[in-house]
Amino acid sequence: MGETADRSAAKAIPAGSYFALPPGMAHFAYFDEETVLQLTTNGPWGIKYINPADDPRKTK
Repeated sequence: MGETADRSAAKAIPAGSYFALPPGMAHFAYFDEETVLQLTTNGPWGIKYINPADDPRKTK
């Protein structure tokens, strides 16, 4: 969690697990194998990149 990606500080979440984040919490995810990620939200949500240059939606 936080605004700086640090893979060495990442914690594994076993298959079938779940977790909750407060609104606006910056976070990162890493996957070493094929993964299905399901997101469930209450109300509207969006993706905001910490570094706007990393946002693939803005490439031309």
